[in-house]
Amino acid sequence: FNQSSAMKSDGSYSETKFIRNQTKAKYNFKKNWVGGSFNFEDNSEKLVETNQFSALSQKFSEYGAFIGRGDSTKVFVELGYLQRKNDSLQNGIIQRVNHSNSYYLNSQLIKTEKSNLSVFVKYRTLKYEDITKKNEPSLNSRIIYNDRFFDQLMQVSTTYENSSGTIAQQEFTYLQVEPGQGVYMWNDYNGNGIQELQEFEIAPYSDLAIYVRVFLPNQVFVRTHQNKFSQALNFNFNQWQNEKGFKKFASHFYNQTSFLIDRKIKRNGANFDLNPFSKEEDELIGLNTNFRNSLFFNRGKQHHSTTYSFLLNESQNLLSVGSISAKNQSHQLQYQHLVKKSWLFNFSGSTTSTESTSENYPDRNFEIDGYQIEKK
Repeated sequence: FNQSSAMKSDGSYSETKFIRNQTKAKYNFKKNWVGGSFNFEDNSEKLVETNQFSALSQKFSEYGAFIGRGDSTKVFVELGYLQRKNDSLQNGIIQRVNHSNSYYLNSQLIKTEKSNLSVFVKYRTLKYEDITKKNEPSLNSRIIYNDRFFDQLMQVSTTYENSSGTIAQQEFTYLQVEPGQGVYMWNDYNGNGIQELQEFEIAPYSDLAIYVRVFLPNQVFVRTHQNKFSQALNFNFNQWQNEKGFKKFASHFYNQTSFLIDRKIKRNGANFDLNPFSKEEDELIGLNTNFRNSLFFNRGKQHHSTTYSFLLNESQNLLSVGSISAKNQSHQLQYQHLVKKSWLFNFSGSTTSTESTSENYPDRNFEIDGYQIEKK
C-alpha cells in the first residue's frame, strides 16, 4: 500500500513546497502476519520578502514494524514498534527538535456472538534534542468488554481508558470600562479590598457592568494523565413475558444503570496513576463522577408506562483560585397512558438539588432545591 502526494505553489507572499508519503507493506502466512510502515511529511513555506522560512514549516519521518497472529476480523494479537523524528523551525532553519519511540499492543481477545474483549496499549518516550528539557514518557490504553448473560437477561458493558496529553491554561484579567460597556461586576466577598478573579461575575444590570475580561498572551500547556472508567448494566426482564407467576410480573420491568468516573492529574515524568478511584489529591486537576439509574414499567407500550430515574453528578476542579466542588442530584418520574387509542395522558415530575462549594470563597457556597410538575 502506498499513497503519496506533492505540491508546489508560488505567490507574491510565499513559496510553498509540500510532500507526503504513506507506505505500508504486509506479508501473511497461515494465521500470522508481519510488516512495516513508513510515513513522511515535508511542509516548507518561504516568505518572498525575507526569503526566510515561516513558522508553519515542519517535517517528520516515521518508521514502523509490526507482527501479529490470528484473524483481524475476529480474535487476534498485534505487536508493533514506531520511531518518529520531528523537525521544526529553530533559529531560522528547519532542524531536529525531538524524536520518539513507541511500543504498542492491539488485540481482540474475545469475539463471539454475545461477548467481546479488546485491549489496546501504547507506550511512548519522547526525547528532546535540547538537553535542558526532560524526556516525556506517555501511556495510552483502552480496554472494552461487552457481554450478555442468562439468555440476554443481563447485559454488561465495561470500558477503561487512560491517556497522556496536555490541556491549555489561558490566564486572564479584568479591566474597568465605562458603565454599561462592560459585562462583569466585582463583589469583594472576602472583604480584603483586593480584586481577585473569583470575585468577578456577570452583572445583572447594565449600569453595574463596568468590567470586561481580557485574556493575557501567555497561554500555558499543562501535561496531564487521565483515567476514565465506565460501567453499564441492563436488566431486560421482558425475556420472561411468556412465563407465569413472579417471572410474568417481572417481565413488565426493564432497568438501566450506568456509572462513569473521569479523573485527571498533572503528569510529572512517569507518574502514571492507573487507578481512577484513587483518593490522592496532590496532583489532581479535575474529577467528575456520574451515576444514573432508570427503572421502566411497560416500557414503550403506552399502557401505564412509568419511568423512575435517579441521577447523581459530582465534580471537583482545581482552578487558580482554589478548588471548587459541585454536586447535582435529581429524582424524575414519568407516566404515560393511552386511552381508547385516542387520548394520550402524560405526567412528569422531578426534584433537583444543586450544591456548589468553593475552597477559598465560602460566601459563594450555595445549595438550591427545585421541584417541577408537568402534565399534558
